[in-house]
Amino acid sequence: MFNQVAANINAVPSGIKLSEIINDVPVVQMFGPRDVELAGITTDSRQVRGSWMFVAIEGEHVDGHDFVQSAMEQGASCVVVQLTQYETHLQHLLTPAYSQHSGTTVVIVQDSRAAVALLADRFYGSPSRALTTIGITGTNGKTTIAYLISSILEAAGIRSGMIGTVAYRIGDELRRAPYTTPPAEYLHALLAEIRDARCGAVVMEVSSHALALDRIGGVEFDLSIFTNLTQDHLDFHGDMASYRDAKSLLFSRHTRGVGLINSDDEAGSGMGRELGRRRHSFGTRGSVRYRISDVTANTRGTWLTVTCGGEEHRIASKLIGGFNAWNLAAAFAAGIELGIEAPVVLRGLRMMERVPGRFERIISVDGVTAIVDYSHTPDSLEKALTAARNIADGKRVITVFGCGGDRDREKRPLMGAVASELSDVVIVTSDNPRSEDPEAIIADILTGVKNPERVKTRTGRRGAIRQALRLATEGDIVLVAGKGHETYQIIGSTRRHFDDREVVRAFFEEQRGGVRR
Repeated sequence: MFNQVAANINAVPSGIKLSEIINDVPVVQMFGPRDVELAGITTDSRQVRGSWMFVAIEGEHVDGHDFVQSAMEQGASCVVVQLTQYETHLQHLLTPAYSQHSGTTVVIVQDSRAAVALLADRFYGSPSRALTTIGITGTNGKTTIAYLISSILEAAGIRSGMIGTVAYRIGDELRRAPYTTPPAEYLHALLAEIRDARCGAVVMEVSSHALALDRIGGVEFDLSIFTNLTQDHLDFHGDMASYRDAKSLLFSRHTRGVGLINSDDEAGSGMGRELGRRRHSFGTRGSVRYRISDVTANTRGTWLTVTCGGEEHRIASKLIGGFNAWNLAAAFAAGIELGIEAPVVLRGLRMMERVPGRFERIISVDGVTAIVDYSHTPDSLEKALTAARNIADGKRVITVFGCGGDRDREKRPLMGAVASELSDVVIVTSDNPRSEDPEAIIADILTGVKNPERVKTRTGRRGAIRQALRLATEGDIVLVAGKGHETYQIIGSTRRHFDDREVVRAFFEEQRGGVRR
């Protein structure tokens, strides 16, 4: 079972003084005592209680600077604000006299996002420095590689933590994951718990949002991996160049060790160049340290050969889909670079049987295969459909998918084109519509459809999945794409329980004789 919170920010060391964590943080101005004690650190004014530090950051929808006075009234012993907001509308409030009267130390910085990451790192005793840290960035493959590396560490007898899209793990304890990479104060609290749980390593998915928003300040990775770059998150980054540049920050700012780069991805050529001889690559082309060849994939798994240092290593995995060859090669390379013997690395790869919501198969007693996959970009949907087509053995591929609301609209017609080209039947439905009209999202998707005779629409996701499963006959594959491991659907501002896998299993039990074990 998952715990209800991502990180226990209350489980903190006692007696920490501001003077102990502020020294190397760029401060513009400060007034109030430097030796004030801190019992916690947060960017959420609602979390503030006596002796806590409140760091005001400017969010997409809410500016924390609007809640500085509230934080002080709730007992904050220190508030950190950004120079711009201080000069525009806080200067009249945050005076030395008011600071003295309220007993709150005021710290003014150029960039409060960067500051909170450094302050949280110091507050929790720089926990990442006590761990072997592995960071993974890229549009697709991060979760699968994280699970594979975790399995390799387990095979090597190394207790580890994991921070990523599906879950946060501290040793054997699982917690729900509200963010792929959590905000800085939660991230460092989580790293401290992983350290204190006697883990020797942590595997972390590093999102482009986290890199652009300085969430991982204070963390330097012993090993960093770049998977690929395809269209996603342009609602946040604006364009592909900015998206790529955000990903590259993992290597230019946050890698103290080795960088592993996918040489087969176009964006890989410029990724991690700052690392010099610490930059290595994996792939099928060019001068690579870890060369992929002889890839075979079918309904039983994926096989490939990785050649490094003149030695060939045959990798066998139960993961389905040829695209997993690159994920497996990246994880293999990571294990070798971490100093783990090749036979142990290979055993760790074999141990991993499935990754939640990543090409996860559910087969009915009467022979229909449903594949639930997180593919929510044009590239990942194309890879999932290609893999499904390769194992369909001449039978039909029926696809159910939608696109999220309040997110990158440009990818919607692209996904419509991919689905209609590579599927025999497509049912376009809702994903997480959020504040958008689901019918409008579907209309955007349909503008890219090239074979309209193959395409149906159904707004309700449950009904769309059941319709696809009803259409399928023995041997057909039904790809349910977009949500994968997610156990909710966001409609308007309401998060409702919804799990594609539960819908599939329920239909198979009711209509198709049950689920094949």
